[in-house]
Amino acid sequence: MRSREEKNLEGQAGAFVGNAASQNVQMGTDTAIDSMRELLYKAGKISKVGFEQSKGNLFEYIEAAKLQTNMANCGERFDRNPVTDLAAGRGGYGGHTAPDDFRMQRNGRIVGQGQAKYNNSAWRAAQNFVDPKYTDMQRIAPTDQMADIESCLHKMAENGEISKTAYENAVSNLMKKGLTDPSTGIASGGTTTAELQKLRGTDGRVSQQAVRQYAARFEGKQLAREVGTAASNMAVATGVITAIVSGTQNLFEVLQDRKTLDNALEEVKADTVSGALRGGETGVLSTVIRFGGRKVALPVLSDSTAATVMAGGLIDGGAALYSYAKGEITGQQLQGALADTTVKSVATVYFTKALGLVVGTANPFVPMAVYTAAAYVVSCTRAIVEQAELNAAEYDRMTALLKESTRLEQEYHRQLMDFMKQYEQQQRTRLNSLLDAFAYLADDDTNYERAVYAILNYADQTGLALQHRDFDAFRAAMCSEEEFVLR
Repeated sequence: MRSREEKNLEGQAGAFVGNAASQNVQMGTDTAIDSMRELLYKAGKISKVGFEQSKGNLFEYIEAAKLQTNMANCGERFDRNPVTDLAAGRGGYGGHTAPDDFRMQRNGRIVGQGQAKYNNSAWRAAQNFVDPKYTDMQRIAPTDQMADIESCLHKMAENGEISKTAYENAVSNLMKKGLTDPSTGIASGGTTTAELQKLRGTDGRVSQQAVRQYAARFEGKQLAREVGTAASNMAVATGVITAIVSGTQNLFEVLQDRKTLDNALEEVKADTVSGALRGGETGVLSTVIRFGGRKVALPVLSDSTAATVMAGGLIDGGAALYSYAKGEITGQQLQGALADTTVKSVATVYFTKALGLVVGTANPFVPMAVYTAAAYVVSCTRAIVEQAELNAAEYDRMTALLKESTRLEQEYHRQLMDFMKQYEQQQRTRLNSLLDAFAYLADDDTNYERAVYAILNYADQTGLALQHRDFDAFRAAMCSEEEFVLR
């Protein structure tokens, strides 16, 4: 019989292999979040503009979001966001008046350009698409309009309204599957008129709520894809690794005449199924953790490896608590299991790192580890007591554990609050020093420069990064055509 430690190691190994195999779809989720952030930003900028005047912008950002997400899911990406309207400071080109709406760049080379038109009239769109300045560009329109636009182009050519060359160039570049990467053939999939009209508000403007709902659905669809992929990859990887290890061990037992072949095969089968289930659970939980961390921009949680470690630790820790409740392991074994999974992998590594980013030089390593473990035990134990059918002895065992864990949680919560008070006092002292120095130096006509350096010194002490540390940088930002944002 394999030990719990062996099973945990196999589970973690399988989870890491499955996580590595899921990197493309994770990049797809990150891209979806980034793309929707830009869509929401643009929607906010045009909130006072009528929908008819701004719908083209929404169309561009949505098409780019779909294409970039589909590409990321395949492990492909552009050098920057292809929407030329997007400011350079936000990853675009800052070409608000550029003839191309999309500029696709890979490895420093422009591989394709595109022009989007969302007109209420297919005839009007066709007229726009034959403008010479769009020659050889992809022509993008809502997918439900494409057939009508092509028909209009055909009629225009028959009537002699456009040249054969203009007609052929426009028709050959009508992208019926939406904006497409010329290098890979990956397309956005297109956007319909009905899809875009849902973003129209009752006041005739862009509905900010509808855009937020659209972004949530877009991200949710991609999250579901990542969950399915990660769960499948981790289940397969963990199942395969478990089968190899269990098969090797059981075959050795058979060769030593310690076990029959039938018994060995049954144990390998059971171990493989259990390993695959554990891998699938880890895949689902790690994806949810990573997605949540990415949404709130917390590096520790958004890192896929960290999320995988956390998920594995939480699952193994919960299993150990349940085994303890059923009397299958002793209190000492529970302590060891929690130390090997929950505390070691989650608390002492990642939560301590996260808190360290907040409290600066303070070192809450031990309190954070114990507090996290205690809080986790309290949560799981309470759930087991409430939901599991425990006998009297099991109930007493778990309620005693709940009581002690609650005490530990409260005690170490107090210690953590002491760290925060210490950090708060430290920051208050630094701020007061800055204000005193600045007020004193600024009163002296000869000490303006020293007053500025007092600010720079404060920024260095607190880990802040000033946007413009000298006049040259400030002047360059002011003279730039990009939107000036002081932060």
